[in-house]
Amino acid sequence: MFIFESRRYPKTPGCYIMRAKSGKVLYVGKAKSLRDRLSSYFQGTPDYGRTRRLVRSVASVEVILVNTEAESLVLEDTLIKRHQPPYNRARLDEEDGYYYIGQTDEPWPRLVPFRKHRINKRLGEAPPARAFGPFVSRHYRDALLKLTNETYGMRACDTLPARVCFLYELGRCLGPCEGHVTPAAYGRAVRGAGAFLNRKPSAVLAHVRREMEQYAARLEFERARWARDLLGALEGAMSKQIVERQVDHDQDVVYADDEHALVMKIERGAVVGLEAQPLERTSLAAFLTDHYASGGPVEVIVPAGVNVELPGARVTPAVRGVESELMRLCELNHRYRKEHNAW
Repeated sequence: MFIFESRRYPKTPGCYIMRAKSGKVLYVGKAKSLRDRLSSYFQGTPDYGRTRRLVRSVASVEVILVNTEAESLVLEDTLIKRHQPPYNRARLDEEDGYYYIGQTDEPWPRLVPFRKHRINKRLGEAPPARAFGPFVSRHYRDALLKLTNETYGMRACDTLPARVCFLYELGRCLGPCEGHVTPAAYGRAVRGAGAFLNRKPSAVLAHVRREMEQYAARLEFERARWARDLLGALEGAMSKQIVERQVDHDQDVVYADDEHALVMKIERGAVVGLEAQPLERTSLAAFLTDHYASGGPVEVIVPAGVNVELPGARVTPAVRGVESELMRLCELNHRYRKEHNAW
């Protein structure tokens, strides 16, 4: 049985991974304060029977610390998709207050911004037919909503007008108000928009970048400027998190002291987990040579000043930029595990 000690967990943002005795991942969650969130599970009696069953099944809890609440949201989504935990399939409504896009339940559906348990005049009394998100920030959600509406020609008007507006003339609305699109064709656009909204942020950014380049190649400079401005808005909204980026190869980030090395695993830009390894009285360079002797990711990010060559891998010292930010995040988790002997 898992014995919870609140002092072992910081009052900082992060994700928690609850495992059964077998090691199977039962549940993945996020928190603004890991200590407060985990205390709500293990101190007192949970309100819901499913949560009580989860708590009784937990044998260990692993935490991954991050810098911001936005990062915890992105990391949680990655971990849930990776592990498919059984208790996340019917998860409690823990996303209160985060940013969503809702699809209305109408003959000609709209996509509108909303937040759970908040009054939303554009949705009316009815809940959304579908919900997409949560998204890392309001600015990212709003920029993504604008992009999706205009890419797939979704109507943006709250009340269907009698005549088409300028968005139809600009090619950014399919014009259902005047019958310029059939219900079947509009339905296909709705499904396409839904699939687009379910993409990872890195895939969305890549899509907009390709669109911008294609517009420029066709000398459609107004559309190219629109795509450029939208790309800037999306990138600006995502700039405050580093746990998911647009990278086309796998990476490891390695931080160590005299006793343990911590490897942060990154798959195509997305942090997917941490692996702790004992150093056993050896140097970091010797550990790296041995650890990656049989292969590894395309890139291994190491602390500045570590000189080592690895077969088949590019070794990048964390001197500046995103590499140094990733190294600080790995160091943050290493320091936490060392202080609490959580190896």
